[in-house]
Amino acid sequence: MADVIVSTRKLTHDDLWTLPEMRHVALSPDGRSVVFSLALKDKASNEVLSDIYLLRLDEHGQALNEPVRLTRGGKQNNFPVWSPDSQRLLFTSNREGDKAQLWLLEMGGGEARKLTNFARGINEVAWSPDGKWIALTSAALNSDEDDVLTGRKILDEAAKKRQDEEERYRQRTIKSVWYRLDGRGMLEKRMHVFVMPAPQPGDASEQPMDPQHIRRLTTGDYDHYGIRWTPDSREISLVTNHNEDYDRTWVTDLWNIDIETGEMRCLTDSSLQVHS
Repeated sequence: MADVIVSTRKLTHDDLWTLPEMRHVALSPDGRSVVFSLALKDKASNEVLSDIYLLRLDEHGQALNEPVRLTRGGKQNNFPVWSPDSQRLLFTSNREGDKAQLWLLEMGGGEARKLTNFARGINEVAWSPDGKWIALTSAALNSDEDDVLTGRKILDEAAKKRQDEEERYRQRTIKSVWYRLDGRGMLEKRMHVFVMPAPQPGDASEQPMDPQHIRRLTTGDYDHYGIRWTPDSREISLVTNHNEDYDRTWVTDLWNIDIETGEMRCLTDSSLQVHS
């Protein structure tokens, strides 16, 4: 039996800065590749930067070689999602600004293509099993215009500044015990679900998807997260709390949304807490 060497050296503060963290692992539908994001803390900027890596697998699920780095640039590249045919990869990145947008990478080679211009960025992503649709979540205030959120209407710098100042300094009446407990600061922005057509194989365009085709599926003062597609690609499953007294009833339920009609139906009865 080989000897086991155990280090008793204590980790220093500098060591903690250099420890990488693996996140967001995704196995391709054909089972022959796995991608993951690897995060590193950048001491100079006091930021967490991340890139996406690819590992090819043999028919037994064993690694064929060392992981290949797919993204670069000192930004946050996260949440890789495979296309159903295992030939393309979606991921979020803030490489062109402070908000993460959706990007597409062809696994056969080439540069990544930016797909969205959401005003408040992209959070979660899910590709439908039939390959035709992409579901995503983005933060929104109740006062936000859908045209601005989805990028159909682009605000100039002066308008953005006015909007930021109004959000920061406007008068607020706080009635919720969840105030500042959501991890996003003040609990005013909510995560909502949008759906858009997916780029199809052979699409050589380098432009973002037409925001006119992006549809918002949820509204209201509720968070929606944990999005997943049903096998028939007709509905999106998610977790949310739509109880009237949600501020005191901290129980989330499983819901489905019909992407054609936007109709939502609750699948659980609030007797158990549902997580994504």
